[in-house]
Amino acid sequence: MKLYSIEEDIEKITSNIPNDKLILITHAPPYNTNCDYTKEKNGKLIHVGSKAVRKFIEKRQPLLSLHGHS
Repeated sequence: MKLYSIEEDIEKITSNIPNDKLILITHAPPYNTNCDYTKEKNGKLIHVGSKAVRKFIEKRQPLLSLHGHS
């Protein structure tokens, strides 16, 4: 059984959907955005989102994207 990456999964699942009809819903937020911060034990804020989700959004420009930690 082949394991797919998030990037491969998103591409495969959405390949037949035109961008102007595409709504992306993922648990993981896109990396390096206002909705992917978390605190380390020392209180420092760090980005923990998905680089694959961010890359996909930038490439495909979906109509809307929603994320579990927004």
